[in-house]
Amino acid sequence: DFSGALQFVNQLRNLLPKDCFGDGAVMNVTPAGITAGYSLAVPTVQVGVFCLQNLALSTTLTIPFDDRPARLRFALSERHSPFGLTVSVFGGGGFFALEVSAKGVELVEGALEFGGSVALNLGVASGGVYLMGGIYFAFTDSSVTIRGYVRCGGYLSVLGIISISVEFYLALEYQKATDPHGNRISVLRGVGRVTVSVRVLFFSKTVSLSLERSFEGSPGDPTFEDIDAQDFADWG
Repeated sequence: DFSGALQFVNQLRNLLPKDCFGDGAVMNVTPAGITAGYSLAVPTVQVGVFCLQNLALSTTLTIPFDDRPARLRFALSERHSPFGLTVSVFGGGGFFALEVSAKGVELVEGALEFGGSVALNLGVASGGVYLMGGIYFAFTDSSVTIRGYVRCGGYLSVLGIISISVEFYLALEYQKATDPHGNRISVLRGVGRVTVSVRVLFFSKTVSLSLERSFEGSPGDPTFEDIDAQDFADWG
């Protein structure tokens, strides 16, 4: 049992069936192989100012009929449909996925977003502002991607006739991958984007301006292990 600020965990546990994944079993047989899995959508949990939405658990086993290895996938919500967590005016969300096969771990992917939002309704006009920050990561057998981002914006509607929304998005991403020749390449990428949407009666227009800059390392750049430890003898 959990107490104090963690009492909501007890309620969440009671929503889960005893057989974990319930009756959400699926099985598909195609000429390419067999796919079997279980899924469970957890109902919205609200305890005071705490609200957990769109949480889903799923697991899938794929057995191909060719020489590809069997693969198992576990997911906590999905990238295209993340869970949402709200505590008073602060909120966030995310997802997590893990894929393993007979060859080992093939994919570890996830994201977490956090921030706050405030809305105001004056009758003739309504609007709001938000500020969110997050981190995304993906690890495969041939690449590593880590991205941190911030997005903020606001919206305003007057009598439902005129509405405008603006969003600023800024991200910094590091990616390390293997090219077709087997060389390891590191890329540092920065992305900035401004999106403005305007709607007047039945007319709407969206304009997006973006800027991206990349800094790529040379495949021949030495790694830390390639450098003689003697070069760091004077450190400290």
